Amino acid sequence: GAFRRGGKATGARKKTTVSTQFKESLHSLMTTLGQANPHFVRCIKPNVTKVPDTFSPEMVMNQLRYSGMMETVRIRRSGYPVRRVFSDFLFRYGMLGRNLGLPEGKEKCGAIMKLHDPEGKDWQNGKTKVFYRENLERLLEKHRDNELRAVCRIIYNVILTVVTRRRFLKAKKRIVQVQKYCKGFVYFRRFARLKKAAITLQKYERSRRARKLYRELLEQKRIEEERRREEERRREVERQRELARLEMEKKEHEAAEMRRRLEEEEQKRRREEEAKARAEEEERKAAMIKIRQLEEDHRRMEELARQREEEARQKAAAQAKVAAEEKLAKKMAEDEAKVKAEAEAAFAIIGDLDNALKAFTGALGLDTDAESDTEEDELYEPESGYDTMSRMGVEGEEEKPAPKDGEEELEEGGDNKSSKFREEGQLMQIEDEPTFEGYVYMKGNTRQLGWKKRWAIVKEEMVMFFDVKQDAIKQGWLKKKRSGTGTLGRRNWKDRYFVLRGKSLFYYADTDLSVSKPQGCIELKDVTGMIEEGDSRDHAFGLVTKDRAYHLTAENYEEKRQWVEVIRYVRSLPEHKVQSLLVQEVDPKNAAMTIDLDSIDSVQAEDQELRPNSFVVITANRVYNFKADSLDIMHMWIGALSPRKYTVGDEDVTVNCIMKGWLVKEGKVKRRRYFVLTEKGQLHCYRTEDTRQPLVGNIHLNCLCAVDTFSEEEAMKGAYTIKLHTRKTTYRLNSSSAEGVSEWISALQDAIDSCPPIQTVTERLILEIIRQCRNPHWDVVYEKHKILCRMEVPIKYPLLALPYGKPNLSEEKDMVYSTRQAEAVKIFNALLSQECIADPIKVVQTILTKCYDIVDLQSEAFCQLIKQTAGLTQQDVDSPNVLSCWQMLGSMCCSFVPERTVKKYLVMHLNNIQAKFRDTEMAKFATFCQECLQRTKQRDFVPSRNEVIACLGRRDLKTTLYCYGDGQCNIVINSATTAGEVVQKLCLGLQITGENNKFALFENNGDVFKVIDDRVVLADVLGKFDMHQKPNEKWKLFFKLFCYFKPRSVPNDSIEASFIFEQSCDDVISGRFPAAHETLLKLAALRIQFLDGDIESVGAIEDIGELYPMSRIEREAKDKKDQYAIGNQHETYYMKTLRGSKGVGTLSKNMRAPEITEDDRIKAASAFEANVVKAAIMDYWRKLNGVSASFAQQKYMEILSQCPAFGSTFFEVEYPSKDQRFPKDLWLAINCRGIQIYQRSAVAPIQTNAYESIVSFGAPSPNEYRLVIEGQAPVALKTTQVAEIGKLIKVYISYVVSERGNNKVS
Repeated sequence: GAFRRGGKATGARKKTTVSTQFKESLHSLMTTLGQANPHFVRCIKPNVTKVPDTFSPEMVMNQLRYSGMMETVRIRRSGYPVRRVFSDFLFRYGMLGRNLGLPEGKEKCGAIMKLHDPEGKDWQNGKTKVFYRENLERLLEKHRDNELRAVCRIIYNVILTVVTRRRFLKAKKRIVQVQKYCKGFVYFRRFARLKKAAITLQKYERSRRARKLYRELLEQKRIEEERRREEERRREVERQRELARLEMEKKEHEAAEMRRRLEEEEQKRRREEEAKARAEEEERKAAMIKIRQLEEDHRRMEELARQREEEARQKAAAQAKVAAEEKLAKKMAEDEAKVKAEAEAAFAIIGDLDNALKAFTGALGLDTDAESDTEEDELYEPESGYDTMSRMGVEGEEEKPAPKDGEEELEEGGDNKSSKFREEGQLMQIEDEPTFEGYVYMKGNTRQLGWKKRWAIVKEEMVMFFDVKQDAIKQGWLKKKRSGTGTLGRRNWKDRYFVLRGKSLFYYADTDLSVSKPQGCIELKDVTGMIEEGDSRDHAFGLVTKDRAYHLTAENYEEKRQWVEVIRYVRSLPEHKVQSLLVQEVDPKNAAMTIDLDSIDSVQAEDQELRPNSFVVITANRVYNFKADSLDIMHMWIGALSPRKYTVGDEDVTVNCIMKGWLVKEGKVKRRRYFVLTEKGQLHCYRTEDTRQPLVGNIHLNCLCAVDTFSEEEAMKGAYTIKLHTRKTTYRLNSSSAEGVSEWISALQDAIDSCPPIQTVTERLILEIIRQCRNPHWDVVYEKHKILCRMEVPIKYPLLALPYGKPNLSEEKDMVYSTRQAEAVKIFNALLSQECIADPIKVVQTILTKCYDIVDLQSEAFCQLIKQTAGLTQQDVDSPNVLSCWQMLGSMCCSFVPERTVKKYLVMHLNNIQAKFRDTEMAKFATFCQECLQRTKQRDFVPSRNEVIACLGRRDLKTTLYCYGDGQCNIVINSATTAGEVVQKLCLGLQITGENNKFALFENNGDVFKVIDDRVVLADVLGKFDMHQKPNEKWKLFFKLFCYFKPRSVPNDSIEASFIFEQSCDDVISGRFPAAHETLLKLAALRIQFLDGDIESVGAIEDIGELYPMSRIEREAKDKKDQYAIGNQHETYYMKTLRGSKGVGTLSKNMRAPEITEDDRIKAASAFEANVVKAAIMDYWRKLNGVSASFAQQKYMEILSQCPAFGSTFFEVEYPSKDQRFPKDLWLAINCRGIQIYQRSAVAPIQTNAYESIVSFGAPSPNEYRLVIEGQAPVALKTTQVAEIGKLIKVYISYVVSERGNNKVS
């Protein structure tokens, strides 16, 4: 404490005097002036009452004006306020002219000034000082800061380098010291272990030698002892041995006699069985001759019925062309009735033949419904006149794993007979037929099995052996349910081998069709329907006939899909077209045995007289014995199965190669190989670096090959893989060096790019047609080249040359596709079976989705559709199959813009159809396609289902547009209509000029609104709704205001004023408009007066959420929740009842009040606050008795226009920074005046920034918006509406700029 002189302590401070106060105030003023850079110091009296922080504007302005301050400032600003001596100026800004090479003084000052203001408008040199204005000073300070920052950065880098190097050298020294001791310790332990191990080995070796010597001594002693005994036993043993020999000779004689008798009996039995078999074979052949005669009669009757049907259809078509268009549907119905009657008459005749055929087959024991598993001889032998056919839904050339190292795929050269070579840059239509096939005899594993006759096929580096020749449309194992049994029992389902020949589906108990007879037959012409989903088993389907239903189950979904598509397609074809189908590609799953050609080491002929024409196939695991029918066939089989070795002679291919090196080739086994990429576009593979050794494999590259680089995940694992896609195989080559893999990828891509372009036959014909476009008779090319005409069978290869490999899709795509060739084949097969599918719209959407995801397929799909609608006969005109293709073509024209060559070909085709087939449905579709081609734009989404339906019907798309006030209207658009065009039409129809405000379309889902750009195609928006819409969402198009330019200038009685009123009401009710509580109550009362009229006619408010923002009530309830947790409001029924009662005893203790949770408190507070607000609104409502709806609307808008937030669009944002510059929860308000920042629930803005002060704006990262304001720190805000904020700011800035231009012009 403080002490006085008299020794007495005092704790009171000395009182502050007037002079002390004046000193402190003056000191504070000087401190403030020292922190700033003032040009003038003038004392101004702020108010008369001497109250701090209060300014009287008139009083302050008078003092400034009368004291000459304003005139002084004006004079000061008109001159050069900044004045510095040359030395001071060079001391501060001399660094800006260090490269000028001038001496210190006036000249250097002038040179520095000329660098920043060459015209000299803002500076002048005096005798001793430099005079310049403030804007030039700010520029000099900015450049000076940049120079100082660069110098500081250099100094910092040098210091940091020195410090870091010292740390590194110190750490390196310590690391070397630690390594020295660690290595010494490790080597010492290793030596100790080796020494201990050597001693242990010596110990065991010495013990082993000792034991061995001990055993030898014991053995010598034992031998000496037994030598004496052996002499005694020897005589006895010789006697017993002689007796045993005599007995053994007797038994062998008896066994030989028994074997001779058994062999004679076996030969006799075999001769009898062969005679019986020959007799049965002759009977079976006679029976088959009769069956074939009946089938021939059956076929003639079907041909007759088909001819009648065709004649009737042609007659109906001629009548339909003459008749009027409005009677077309009626005529078609009558023609169908006639055709059906004639077909029923023809099928009645066929039914008699079928009954006769069934009776005959029943007499032979061929029961079509039997399920017996007995093994009998085959009664049915397929005809050999069927052509080969590829199966329905062919997968094309699927991406296969790289073959085993030994022989890689040979694109050119070698003896590969399974492919036709590409020459002179042309891609031929390759038929992937087997290299060799035929019957061969194969010996079993044991002697008892003997020789079996098998049908062998060499294909795709594999030998497949089948029990019978593969001559069916499709065959494979399926599970079949017995008739009249349940579906749950496992015993009720039997495995059967189904074979589809023509329109007859036979099923057998075994795959050996030469031995087993068919268990039954299903005639597809008798099938009345198909059950695609099955009954109670996975992958099940059914065939329904007049007599019964057949329930079948496949092994997997893909197998089921293939069977269903094949059966549906075969049913839809007439009998004469079924005969022309090709046999399916052989399926290795149906083979009895397979041998990989890579596993064959050698093939040799056997020189044995007992087995002529036999040869041996030697593999790593087994030796196979085969026998052919003749010597020539044996040599052909040896040539087909012999392993191939390739060589390039003595030439060193590495001399002029592009790239060479070691890579690891992945397959069943990873092998390290030496690869050489030659200038001829061939990739040779060797086992060693000696390239004069035989080739392990050779890959021929062309322009359709593709190379994929490694992914980031593989790079993180240290495995860098190259994917090389060729025609049949995808090779995976990897290395541990990222740089080496990158070089290989670049070299392979350059080699592929340098290959000559490949054109298919179709492409060459299309180019020829385009060159003859001026020839009026160019369509004769369809008569010469049927490849351009419509066909009813599936294709095996695409029409255009497509790149190999699977397409690279983004991670957002959920679809999984195979190779482009396979997908193109699937599209064509889908076009063939489109008529038979219950929902063709789904097929159209699938094809469009596939073309959207794989851009290369768009031209292919256009060419396929042109092919299926070109070269038509008179019978195909306006047929259902052709019209379905035209519908698909119309959908493609509405969705995609074809490339230039395909577009020219398509336009020529459409013109040809219009000229050749006038007044037909095809001509109308051609006209529709031409209109679509002219207006179609690049699409961003696949068309929706409604758009596809509209395209199929050649009409525009209808959709619904919504607006505020539960308004909606139907609009008609096409596939190219943009949002701006719709907005323009709506504004024109509603008489909205667009000068005061800007309207736009929005994507709306609940409270979420996303603006649609004027250039966006509306069909894409509907397609996005159809694709991404979830079950609990309902996206729709919404028409409302986008920008407020001059909202106060809109007349009150206009439609535009009604839109502003409804949108403003929605903003207020949803809580997106900052206003005081009393203002919100008045607005709510005016709103309900506008909706319901006077209070006497309604009586009470039903839903407060339609008048007042519920978010405000909930926020108030959270702040006041504790006030409602105490008191009598939460007192339960039990407490009220038991309070003050007598004699309740334990009951009052047990029946406690339940615990009040946080949610209960908030709900109670919300209900109470809602009642309070409702009562206040009703008080204001009573005062509006007799007010009309128009006056209420006008008054409502007057109150809103007085608010500072009127005309603004609000966005909920968050301020994530912790600098406490703004609160966390904010509103970002955007209007024509600028950008304002509000605190949630606040009425006035925290900060207002005009567009002139905004330096930049944008989104540096997702969900973050950044504003850079002049003279302030950047503002980063978190929001999910980044795109909407950016679009709105750009529109307002454009409006402000245009308004300034108009003002200057005026």
